[in-house]
Amino acid sequence: MQGIKALVIFMGVLIVAGMVALVYGMISQVGKLSDKDTSASKTVISTGETQPTKTRTFGTMSAPLPRGAEILETDISGMVMTLRYRTQDGVQEILVLDLGAGESLGTVKLQPVGGAE
Repeated sequence: MQGIKALVIFMGVLIVAGMVALVYGMISQVGKLSDKDTSASKTVISTGETQPTKTRTFGTMSAPLPRGAEILETDISGMVMTLRYRTQDGVQEILVLDLGAGESLGTVKLQPVGGAE
């Protein structure tokens, strides 16, 4: 009877110790995630002379759009910006810009396939 009582007490202590370890692990993981979030939010595009080491400055950036182009849509994902626009002759194109380097990565011309005959 004494052996069973000691075994039950020992198992209870193991359960409490396991719960403490689990809570500690969760708290330490939340700390790591919040550190990643704050470092990502500190990466900004800056035009000033002094900036963090992760930020590159490019000054003023010009996007090479054709004369008379109408911007239809813009999207920013990380450090890449896309501009979807329509030229004067109705052709739609997508301009891809690298905001970190301050340069154009290229243009995608959207062309309809086939057509009504």
